[in-house]
Amino acid sequence: MFFSLYSSVYSVFFRLKRSLIQEFNWLRLFLTPGVSVSRGVRVSAGCLVRVTDGGSVYLGRSVFLSKNVKIIAQGGVVNIGDDSFVGDSSIITAKESIVIGKKSLIAERVTIRDQDHNIYGREGVPISDSGFNVEPILIENDVWLCAGSVITKGVSVGEGAVVGANSVATKNVEPRTIVGGIPAKRIRER
Repeated sequence: MFFSLYSSVYSVFFRLKRSLIQEFNWLRLFLTPGVSVSRGVRVSAGCLVRVTDGGSVYLGRSVFLSKNVKIIAQGGVVNIGDDSFVGDSSIITAKESIVIGKKSLIAERVTIRDQDHNIYGREGVPISDSGFNVEPILIENDVWLCAGSVITKGVSVGEGAVVGANSVATKNVEPRTIVGGIPAKRIRER
C-alpha cells in the first residue's frame, strides 16, 4: 500500500513539474522582445529563441517546440505556421526570411538556414570577414522534413513534400514529391 501511495504522489508531482516547466518556458518565450506567440504553443526544456538586429519570430497556434530547439532571427523573420512540430535539437536561423507552413513536421536534428558564408570573397580576406550569401526559404503546408535533413538558402519545399532523412535540399522541391540524398533528388511522387 505504501508503495502504491508513493507511486501515485510521485506521478502527480512529476506531471505538475513537467507542466510548470512548459508554462515557464512559454512565459519566457512570450516575454522575449521580437517574438509573437499564439495560443496553444508548447515549448520543451532547453529551447532557445534569440532575436537580434531587428529580427522577429512568429509561432502560430498550437506549435510544438521539442527539446533543445534553437530558433535564431539575426535581422530576419522566422514564421512557423499553425499546428507545426519542430523536433529535438533542430536549428532554424534566418538573416532574411524562413516561412514554415501549417501542419508541417520537422523531425529531430533538422537544420534550416537562409544563409551561408561567402567563400568566394576577395582574395586574402578570411572567410569569417567575407560576409554572407542570403536567400529566403519557403516551406509550404503539410511538409515532412525527416531526421537530420538540411534545407539550404533559397530553397522552396512544396506543399505535401517529404525530404528524406539526412538529405540536403539544395534545389526547390516540387509539391507532393519525396526527395532524398546529398544533394536531394526526386525519388517519387506521394
